[in-house]
Amino acid sequence: MKTSDTELLTEAGQEITYSFEVTNTGNVTITDAAPVEAAFSGTGELSGFTPATATLAPGDVVTFTATYTATQADVDAGELTNTATATGTPPPGTELPPVPPSDVDIPGERTPGLLVTKTSDAELLTTAGQEITYTFAVLNTGNVTITDAVPVETAFSGSGS
Repeated sequence: MKTSDTELLTEAGQEITYSFEVTNTGNVTITDAAPVEAAFSGTGELSGFTPATATLAPGDVVTFTATYTATQADVDAGELTNTATATGTPPPGTELPPVPPSDVDIPGERTPGLLVTKTSDAELLTTAGQEITYTFAVLNTGNVTITDAVPVETAFSGSGS
């Protein structure tokens, strides 16, 4: 069984700890038991497992952990999905049956936002024909990447362009 300490993906840099519970459901001891990543949507690197492997007598349970630091691409995607199975070595002459996969899906909270600050190089309009340069600073205040951000003039009292 696979779980996560995180219920909601909210920002790049968020650290997520995955726990992989591996149970020996058979009647023989399994050596070198370990989780196996089957599918992971994360765009970064999942750490190695702790412990790396374990020996499991029948009925034994070991919890392995791995950590992941969310990337901006993960937040932009809106979710993280992770599927794992397990493997191990049974005694000679026996074969480990297929291990069913276990999934963890962490939904993302995407909150786009922009803030614009407009300034000009003139403090006072003094003459006709005076050239005024406006500067628009656009700030991404959300947690997702915004592409093609441009200021939009909503009101302008000048008679020129």
